[in-house]
Amino acid sequence: MIKNLLLICFLIIFLFSCNSSDRVDGINAKINRVISGQTLEIVVDKKIFSLRLMGVEIPSNIDYDKKLAQQHLIRLLTNNYHYPLNSVIVKVETQLNQKDKYGRSIGYVWLNNQLINRKVLEGGWAIASLEYTDGKYDQDLLQGEEYARIMENGVWKIHY
Repeated sequence: MIKNLLLICFLIIFLFSCNSSDRVDGINAKINRVISGQTLEIVVDKKIFSLRLMGVEIPSNIDYDKKLAQQHLIRLLTNNYHYPLNSVIVKVETQLNQKDKYGRSIGYVWLNNQLINRKVLEGGWAIASLEYTDGKYDQDLLQGEEYARIMENGVWKIHY
């Protein structure tokens, strides 16, 4: 009985501590295309923007096929290709008018209550880069990277 009560309490605390896009102050955007494993093209109010995933970096010095990182992001957004990419609506936390040095907006992308930035890291197709984040989801990003390392996903795969 006490174990069941503790389990229920734990589950309630866990559920309320999880990030949810319903609580995200963001804008709805339609995915137009995936440019790379860290960059999307989105449509907001009939305007097209290039959006770099905040806190995610595909390292240039690691030898792996960057097309695989792009395909991984497409699979995340389309639920393993069950939905056409151009039908996917995401919630984006960004200031569209603020650009990085390449002219891209940067932000966090949410789909089905999941932080896509973190999911890219969990897949091991990128590393966490917190230099230009706002700190809001830094722990989520680091946990995603740690998961990939432990599971030896993507760039963290150990070759023997």
